[in-house]
Amino acid sequence: MTEEAAKMCLVGDTSVGKTCIVNRLVKGVFNNSEKSTIGSNFVTASIQVDNKPFRLAIWDTAGQEKYRSMVSMYYRGSLGAMLVYDVTQESSFQDVRMWLDELKNTEKDIAVIIVGNKCDLVANRVVSTVDGEKLAEELHCLFCEVSALDGTNITHAFTELAKHMKLPEEGPQYGLTPNQLNKQNNNNCC
Repeated sequence: MTEEAAKMCLVGDTSVGKTCIVNRLVKGVFNNSEKSTIGSNFVTASIQVDNKPFRLAIWDTAGQEKYRSMVSMYYRGSLGAMLVYDVTQESSFQDVRMWLDELKNTEKDIAVIIVGNKCDLVANRVVSTVDGEKLAEELHCLFCEVSALDGTNITHAFTELAKHMKLPEEGPQYGLTPNQLNKQNNNNCC
């Protein structure tokens, strides 16, 4: 891997724990009173893939309906996506197909891992692991269950996604910082 960071995004309904997943990966912490994301947040993280350093440029996107039209611009140039649902919230699981369609409308050749968050809440679970696995298989996506609260499978989910990302020799947004990305997007207007 070069010094560049491979762009990926987190998508899914509001309050499924996307920001908490990122915070667990990057900072190793869980904040129970995390505020909803407005638009998007950007962070970089380094992980190990096959015993080699791998840098990720992570775009954590808002899940609220009112931001949906602008959030898709953050998908552009993504090599991977983590599509997150809450295992205690059936509606977030039902919306997985909608989010995947939106992703595929923006990026055709994107690696996707469907992630069921909050697997630590066993007593509150309404979406089974088997149902998550079946949906991922049907949609030709990777699958993993995680807990941002206790850290279960967080690094594993990002590592599995990174292993399946197709790294270009040089891409239009590969490795760009948020400022560079905004400048590029403004220069490409109609």
